[in-house]
Amino acid sequence: MLDDIRMNTISLIEAETILKGFEGKWIYVKNICDIGSDVKKQVVLYSKFEIRNVDTFESIRIYGKEDDDRLIIEKEIVKLVQITPENDELMIVTAGENVHSYIYIKIHNPNARNRLQEIIKSEKNIIITEGKTDWKHLKSALERFNANGDYINFDFDFFEYENEIEMGSETLLRVCEYNQLFPNLGKKVFVFDADLSKINKLHEGKSYINHGNNVFSFVLPIPEFRKDTPSISIENYYTDNDIKRVDKNGLRLFMNGEFDFQTGCLIEDENIININYRTHEKMDANYIIDNNIFKVPNANTIDPQEFKEIKKNNQNIALSKNKFANYILEKDPAFSNMNIDYFKEIFDVIEEISKLPNVGIAYTENGILEKTKVQDGVEILKYESGFSVLKLFVTEIDILNGNECILCEVEINDEKVIFTIRDTSYKNSNSLEIIKEDVLINFLREKANNSNNRIELNICYPDKRISIKEILKGEIASATIYKALQNNYSKNKSYQY
Repeated sequence: MLDDIRMNTISLIEAETILKGFEGKWIYVKNICDIGSDVKKQVVLYSKFEIRNVDTFESIRIYGKEDDDRLIIEKEIVKLVQITPENDELMIVTAGENVHSYIYIKIHNPNARNRLQEIIKSEKNIIITEGKTDWKHLKSALERFNANGDYINFDFDFFEYENEIEMGSETLLRVCEYNQLFPNLGKKVFVFDADLSKINKLHEGKSYINHGNNVFSFVLPIPEFRKDTPSISIENYYTDNDIKRVDKNGLRLFMNGEFDFQTGCLIEDENIININYRTHEKMDANYIIDNNIFKVPNANTIDPQEFKEIKKNNQNIALSKNKFANYILEKDPAFSNMNIDYFKEIFDVIEEISKLPNVGIAYTENGILEKTKVQDGVEILKYESGFSVLKLFVTEIDILNGNECILCEVEINDEKVIFTIRDTSYKNSNSLEIIKEDVLINFLREKANNSNNRIELNICYPDKRISIKEILKGEIASATIYKALQNNYSKNKSYQY
């Protein structure tokens, strides 16, 4: 049993406390398993997920926000626990019957690509909003509605993100269009602000669009009191007085209609100036301004050429949209009892979508350029987008037992491509053997080069249900496939990679 020279040894009780502190954070897990007593075989597993909660009562159980994201460690087989000086990575060594594991758990800061992959992989009903503040306002409003007995059967999670993703309408539209290409077990609802003509035109005359494969989108419906200024964002669901609430530091949001378009000064106080007023001239009166507002003496006499110096030497007095949203979500006293009546118009649309039949695994034919049958129960779908899906159909297999299936090995020999599937206990495995056709090898090459191509295990049950699990996901899987292709190439020069 080897120590990690980067780390210090701690007790299991100390480790439990540290893991509890990881709740709400992302972790990267690397599990190195040495299997066998005499002839050892090493299997390395990787995963990344956001921790929902950590239970340490009998065993260490780390649960992610997705049902399949979990890590379970039995305390009685833990032999060593170590941690880095920064307290951001743990190593837990376990020793069971013929299995030794080195489990590394490290705090992970996900990038945009990883976060967007969560949407694709999610099997839950989720709501994806255009901005990082939108989901906060909706989540807060829903909590208050639920407390009053409204929308209590609301079965959607919010896709929660911060600065790691610059979403915006164009990105949200691309993510929506990509997700509609694949079957989704849960409904995915994309919510757009009503401030871009391209998006508004796409949804014109429709309360929502059903894109197929359980993917939906809609534009924020315009509340009656905003009909005269229909280019709205999520903040415009509050009344003007609520939007202008002041925080403990004297900061607040401003609205475009509060300023004189000739001078850029606040109509109620000419010592407050919006130095971007010229770019806001064509915006509606309800347009929210959350930056570059300054309080300076005699602002109405200042030459625009001085704005650069004003920005350099003075403190912005506008509250950011994100802080405004956080105050509401965190129930700050200065932002309590906000009027949320108009948010019902948003939740009514989502509730209408929720009542539609769940198409589950049903594929639409939209966007499919080519469907190739490799053998019975194996087919490859190629889409107009350029992405492909390898679908593996199997009957109910005995390795599940309520556990998550993991595809941990790929082997290519002279005649077959063999996928070995294991469950999380590493005790059970099953192999799927596929004839080595050129079309399959070509797909694996594409998958190795682009992890957005998917391999789906379709498990068929006697009651005609089908459970879909994406296997060999992410960049680590790409490396696994690449290695199998290279090993095959070394044996057979005709299959060049």
